[in-house]
Amino acid sequence: MGRDLPSRSQRLNCSLLLRRKDKHLRPWQRDLFQNPVLRSNNDGEHRHARWLELFYDLAFAAVLAQLTQQFSMHFDLATFARFTLVFVPVWWSWIGQTFYLTRFDSEDVGHTILTFLQIGCIAAMALEVQPALEGSAKGFFLCYSLIRFLLVLEYLRVAQCIPEARTFGRGMALGFSLAIGLWLYSVVAPAPLHAMIRIAAVIVEFSTPSSMPKLSWKLPPHFGHIPERMSQFTVVVIGEAVASSIVANGSTMVTPVAILVGMPALLLLFTTAWIYFEGVQAQNERHVRSHQDAVKFRLWMYLHLPVMFYLTALAAGIRSLLLRPTIHPTDAAGAKMILLTALAVNISLNALFLTRLNRPKIVVIWRQTLFMWLAPLVSLAAVPFAGNLDVPLLPLIPATATTAQIVVMLISQNPSL
Repeated sequence: MGRDLPSRSQRLNCSLLLRRKDKHLRPWQRDLFQNPVLRSNNDGEHRHARWLELFYDLAFAAVLAQLTQQFSMHFDLATFARFTLVFVPVWWSWIGQTFYLTRFDSEDVGHTILTFLQIGCIAAMALEVQPALEGSAKGFFLCYSLIRFLLVLEYLRVAQCIPEARTFGRGMALGFSLAIGLWLYSVVAPAPLHAMIRIAAVIVEFSTPSSMPKLSWKLPPHFGHIPERMSQFTVVVIGEAVASSIVANGSTMVTPVAILVGMPALLLLFTTAWIYFEGVQAQNERHVRSHQDAVKFRLWMYLHLPVMFYLTALAAGIRSLLLRPTIHPTDAAGAKMILLTALAVNISLNALFLTRLNRPKIVVIWRQTLFMWLAPLVSLAAVPFAGNLDVPLLPLIPATATTAQIVVMLISQNPSL
């Protein structure tokens, strides 16, 4: 009668080891090894990224640097196809860890060790980027499979320790395990089947979280933490693109062509970041109160994949132009078309963010909306003629378009202008 019942948070934080061997554990063991904590959007706590998450991002910066460098050395259509199949697992491995932590925060030594092992696999993945883009991706997908296996261990830990998340943890672990099996089978399967098996693995990866809509709604991601993490990783991607442009300029003599290509490229990256943070305000907490809001939130999240993909392709294309503007003339038309297409699609996504997914405080009238879509359409119209354009015009056209979008955004935010 006199004993108080444990609170929900105390029950969720109760370590599995403590439940099984409470009498045999020492205090230091209780402090170091704890179970994951079920986070909630209703706990009133503003969730910030921990140092371990930021360090995790730095490991992916190395992978992005390798992708940019290697793609710029072989900037053609064949490498573009392989680049696509390599970039998606890179982004999804980051998404997997981020969404795990936004639901199940872990601060014990066990999680830290598993994260370090993931970082080691990410480093190995970075070393396998060059062979993957050259057509031998076995080592790359083995590293990726190890990263996903470590995430499966995290979800099994959740299923065992948190009763409310047992079904969800097992479902995620099962779906990701099936995908791991496909990735590993693609390593040993005959070459003609590689692409088909890997596409199937990507489908399984992406459909696993969506296969449990009720549980996903019951255990939603933190709508403040996810936008913050997305914006932080976007900064990493944009920063890597800026660094690639600067390093490429530093690797050549300061020539008029280098200035005419480099400055519009920096302007394009700067205005893209401006639109992303000041226009879309992607770093702010998203308010999800209905199923429609949840669908919009998921669409907003998945649209980050093409944005980051094309930003990385942009960095590789500009680096290729700055380093080898006159080499391989037979590939020049294809390289320019890829670059301009990447820029145009990225601008289209910026416009989509502003016109469809933006926060309510920005009101865009139909004329401004038409003008915002007109800018990327101009870039897309130039794609068939990309092979005949001078090199400096390639980044200048989309940079002018994004600058025009900035003007539209400022007018929309300030009706008095």
